[in-house]
Amino acid sequence: MDLFMNILLEKLLKKRDWTVESIQKYNLSNHDLLKDIDLFVNGLEYFRLQQDRIVIVPDFDMDGIASGTLGYAGLSELGFNVSLYIPDASSGYGFKQKDIDKIIALYPDVKVILTCDVGMSAYSGIEYAREKGLYVLVTDHHKPVVEYIDSDNGGEKIERRNLAHVIINPMRKDETYKLGGICGAHVLWQCLDEYTKHYQPHKKYLIDQLRLFAGIGTISDTMPLLYENRQLVKDSLEIAKNVFHYKEIKGESEYYNRAFSGFRNILNHFRNTSKIKSPEDITSMFYGFYVAPMFNSLKRLEGDMRIAFGVFFDSVLSEKYVQDLVKANEKRKVLVKEYLSKIESETEQGLQTYGPLIYSSDAPGGILGLLAMNLCTKSKLPTVVLNSQTLHGSGRSPSWYLFNTRVSQQGFFVAGHEGAFGCGVDDLQELERLNIFLNSDILNTYRYLKELEQRDGKLAPDEEYFDLYLSTFDTNSDLNFDLNVLFEFMNMIKYLEPFGKDWEEPSVKISFKPSDGEFRIFGKDKNHLKIILNNGFEILLWSKASEEINLRGMDSITMVGKLSINEFNGNRKINFIGNLV
Repeated sequence: MDLFMNILLEKLLKKRDWTVESIQKYNLSNHDLLKDIDLFVNGLEYFRLQQDRIVIVPDFDMDGIASGTLGYAGLSELGFNVSLYIPDASSGYGFKQKDIDKIIALYPDVKVILTCDVGMSAYSGIEYAREKGLYVLVTDHHKPVVEYIDSDNGGEKIERRNLAHVIINPMRKDETYKLGGICGAHVLWQCLDEYTKHYQPHKKYLIDQLRLFAGIGTISDTMPLLYENRQLVKDSLEIAKNVFHYKEIKGESEYYNRAFSGFRNILNHFRNTSKIKSPEDITSMFYGFYVAPMFNSLKRLEGDMRIAFGVFFDSVLSEKYVQDLVKANEKRKVLVKEYLSKIESETEQGLQTYGPLIYSSDAPGGILGLLAMNLCTKSKLPTVVLNSQTLHGSGRSPSWYLFNTRVSQQGFFVAGHEGAFGCGVDDLQELERLNIFLNSDILNTYRYLKELEQRDGKLAPDEEYFDLYLSTFDTNSDLNFDLNVLFEFMNMIKYLEPFGKDWEEPSVKISFKPSDGEFRIFGKDKNHLKIILNNGFEILLWSKASEEINLRGMDSITMVGKLSINEFNGNRKINFIGNLV
């Protein structure tokens, strides 16, 4: 189908500087090999032939769970002597000496440690593993947290080395792999794929099916949906749709089969609750807004990670574990709402002395990042929320400010990604120094970007981005809510899916007069507001029922958000969900 058939699609592509050629380029999935993957692959074959026990050590977020699942399922299917070590979320990020002691106690014959989505900064844990005679393979995608130790000649500090035998990580300093933004599950899948090509090509189809989990990890960790990541997520969604149809994906390994049965139980839950009604509802957004938060909630509440991995590997309790995750996610939502309200109240009372960049909270550690995300979304500024006692916590940053890079250069502790990271200080004096630096550096960065806006016409950091503009009265809009054009547009952008980081779903700005539509309050608690324009276009404002009177009194209403098609009982409607600007 010709991408330029629809007027809105043509405008969208023009605004993003996308052409048919550039779209084709971003969809190319060819890539070079990660550094030292040959050592990893050859080492695996040696361990298989020797039947040395490999213990998988995953992280406990969605990417780590996806990595651990595909690693355990894949190596089992390939005939390895493999076990899965389930981490303790309450012990904090990374694996430590005590984890090695637990592994040795559980599996006295262990010979190899294989990390998934973790290990790049686990200096002491890896050193201890080697002292115990274990071979360590690290698969990760995080930048290392730089540590310094005393040199042998005394006095001089040198950068601490990771002593793993093999490290596969696109963020290695000496890495030449072009796309650094691949998730931990993707890294491990590439390792297994390369191994299979060389030593067990007859298993290639079965290992390819594990791309399902690598795709979930890619979306959950908000990796850029460009180049090989795009094809990976496309493949993952197609595999998920096959599972939705109850297509059996069967191998020889019991654990391989359980992994896909567990995912089917996840789909069944969301189907039973009408979150998905058909395979077409399984999109990257489904991964990002439903699957990932459900699993991540367990980590945030420091719950028993056996529940998360049990979904995929416990044939008896898998369905129960899905329901346990649902309950944990609901509890997580309540906690975020409560602690966010507390921060906002303290801010109004002048008790939050470092805002709007740094806040303190007594919320559980796993909740701090979500609080930071909410505050960052509201202020559009980099935001850190620290535990009020430990002064360590999490932060979020808009894309225009490289928090991890800028702050770590000043000697502060930062770990993670540029947009989502862990951060901490040692004392109140260092906290004050961090606050002073952020206020100065963010302001300077903001001024610089504003200058670029004036000089080059670039988007200012405080502006709400939108691709298209729809209005009932503004002659400068791209369209006057023509539903036929909108339906055609929504059908055609399917050819641009999947959407995600650096390939975002089209954002739409709308403006209308209150008299152009009918206001309705809806929802179980009567707290949501729906505005139905005269032509049937539906605007949904979640938790905004209290704003009805104010909105009715405005000359015009402007919002930025996303379009969707809602189908019910054979009726199709265009919905808009967004925020007031």
